[in-house]
Amino acid sequence: WGLMGSSFAHMEGYAYSDAFKAEHGKKKWGNQEMSDFLANPKKYLPGNKMSFAGMKNPQDRANLIAYLNTLK
Repeated sequence: WGLMGSSFAHMEGYAYSDAFKAEHGKKKWGNQEMSDFLANPKKYLPGNKMSFAGMKNPQDRANLIAYLNTLK
């Protein structure tokens, strides 16, 4: 786990899109970054491979982020 607080594209061996690879070492997954990404992945990081449309409900995003923060 350990996603929250980690650098973008931090897992070795995963086939990240070039958009994520370009942000490695520049951005970390904080609460705001994760919320913005979950709201609209294509808008937050153009060129990523996510087909996920996003989570429009702010409370749903907050709940998911709270859960992700428990996974160390």
